Amino acid sequence: MPLLNKFRNIALLSKSYHMKPQINPLANCLVDLRSDTVTKPCIGMRQAMKEADVGDDVFQEDKTVLVKLTPYSSVIKFPELEQKMAEITQKDDGLFVLSGTMGNLLSILSHCGRRGAEIIVGNNSHIFTYEQANMAQEELLSQRKVFICAVENSIPILLAKLLFGGVQPHTVETNSDGTFSIDALKSCIRVDDFHLPTTELICLENTHGNLGGKALPLKWLDEVAEFAKYHGLPIHVDGARIFNASIASQVPVSQLLRVADSTSICLSKGLGCPVGSVIVGNHQFIKRARRLRKALGGAWRQGGILAAAGIYSLENNVAKLAKDHENARLIAKVNEEENEALNQKISVLALPFSSSHVRLVTHLGIGENEAKLALAKIQYVIEEYSRS
Repeated sequence: MPLLNKFRNIALLSKSYHMKPQINPLANCLVDLRSDTVTKPCIGMRQAMKEADVGDDVFQEDKTVLVKLTPYSSVIKFPELEQKMAEITQKDDGLFVLSGTMGNLLSILSHCGRRGAEIIVGNNSHIFTYEQANMAQEELLSQRKVFICAVENSIPILLAKLLFGGVQPHTVETNSDGTFSIDALKSCIRVDDFHLPTTELICLENTHGNLGGKALPLKWLDEVAEFAKYHGLPIHVDGARIFNASIASQVPVSQLLRVADSTSICLSKGLGCPVGSVIVGNHQFIKRARRLRKALGGAWRQGGILAAAGIYSLENNVAKLAKDHENARLIAKVNEEENEALNQKISVLALPFSSSHVRLVTHLGIGENEAKLALAKIQYVIEEYSRS
């Protein structure tokens, strides 16, 4: 199609978040469908943040983020936000972190406790594509803190490097619905050979962002869980939009995550928070992740202000995701009706993902009227380029 040819000129930038949007200065309506990350806190959420009971989370004194420990505490007690997420997912414990990327990294490092580890991950997953290969990154210690390993002729020799994790990703071909075959998964398992890295973790993504937000089938999840159990491997789910998956499949979040040993759940996408994700898992997993969070500079001070936004979103915004799905279906129903002068009245922001795919994401900031306007403008643009 001529319209698709238009996007081939920007193929090299298609997977970048740094494209400057081109907004028609004559437009009197702007519909931003680039991502659900453009959502802004509503008045109710801002009020909850304003009234949050805060303290220093590093001292474990922020009641909204963490219940203060006593000398007699045997385990880390639930914070209000983390407790809510743990209850929803039916996991032991939770940890409030800065972002989904940090949540995924902490989870991977917590599962992979030794160098030379390898994780199995989808070839177009967010973890593999958009998180800078952080699990495998290294940085010269000389840039941070010199560690002298040896001295030769009175000259210190730097032999060590500072590493995030030294974990290697092993990609598996992903199907169009976000799944991959069990046979393909089986081929990724390393045999016990000292020449090879050791397989330590399987990573899934639900919903799958690069594949149109597909929700993974529950039956397939159970098959992967059975496979993982046979091989003694934990499963981490990148559940940034797990609430969307729950609504789309009409399956409770806890059921979708019954296969997961850990999950990272984003608050700042469709749920409308300004910042934050929560990772969940068993007590020992969260204990390791909490320690690693500190190493990455992720410990909070008065984090209750942000945690309050998360609590508000869980109590008020989860149910609103169903309307986002309705609006997405509305936009997908392109019809042949024309609307005069749309080229000047409406601007629609979208994110091209490739030379043949453009992502449109509905969210809290998009109502039914905006969805209809976006639909009309998209129809207009397609017709214009089809005639050219």
